Amino acid sequence: MRRRYTLTGEQKIQDCCRRFFVVKSRQIPKLLFAVILMTKIQETNGITVGNGNVFTGDVRESKPQGNGTLTAANGDKYTGYFEDGKMSGELLVEYNNGDFYRGEVNEAGIREGKGVYNFANGNKFTGYFEAGKMSGEFLEEYNDGDYYIGDVDENGIREGKGVYNFANGEKYTGYFKNGKMIGRFVVEYPSGNVYTGDVNDYEMVKEFSILQMETITLVILKEVK
Repeated sequence: MRRRYTLTGEQKIQDCCRRFFVVKSRQIPKLLFAVILMTKIQETNGITVGNGNVFTGDVRESKPQGNGTLTAANGDKYTGYFEDGKMSGELLVEYNNGDFYRGEVNEAGIREGKGVYNFANGNKFTGYFEAGKMSGEFLEEYNDGDYYIGDVDENGIREGKGVYNFANGEKYTGYFKNGKMIGRFVVEYPSGNVYTGDVNDYEMVKEFSILQMETITLVILKEVK
């Protein structure tokens, strides 16, 4: 049979203190960690991070850590997530000339990976970037309604195989050199007519298009007569 002991008033006080100390002592590390974390990560109105660059957002130990905007000395702005003071993942980059880019960047903010470059004039280039340069196949949408899908050089100039689509519905498929059509092309017109042959540039094909329509009109008139 278990014996039951009755605690005296003094023993009850001691037991209460002992239990309180054990519980609180277990919580102290967590509380201290929370306090330290709060002091290290905080919202700031702006800190200078070197070379005249100013960062506004979350910081840790005087370094960008989390979401924020870095404004460079030249006026360019980088908005997104920062890891240990460096840019990470996908950012919105607004350049001082009015252009802006949304996509992947490296830790220095240079375009690296998939993204969309928007020019101040309304042109928009979508594709893959390497070391800030365009690479491979791109979709280039122009401010006049035309668009191009195909190979480009590092500056976005049409270079290689591609398809140029005019706003009026005409489509030119072939090879481009320094932005111009060269060699053999397949030209599809909104009317359904198709031309296959050699061209030098757009002006030559445009003239053929006009002649073709005039010829079709003459044939129709002749048949009517």
